[in-house]
Amino acid sequence: MKLTKQTRRIKCDVGGCKNLADVTISVEGANPKGNINLCKDCMQKMYTLFASEIVPESPANILSSKGKRSDRK
Repeated sequence: MKLTKQTRRIKCDVGGCKNLADVTISVEGANPKGNINLCKDCMQKMYTLFASEIVPESPANILSSKGKRSDRK
């Protein structure tokens, strides 16, 4: 997937939104009719929605790992 800035005057693809698109999401090699055009407001709302669903895992704590280091006795 690729995110590009929109230079033409295209309406946002989100239903009910009347703003002009600022970015386009496209898949390389796919038909351009499948591109998604989003305004900044809708892109921000989508980002917030995705961030609430996808939470990164925290890294392992190397200070409290017991028995993982070979030089410990």
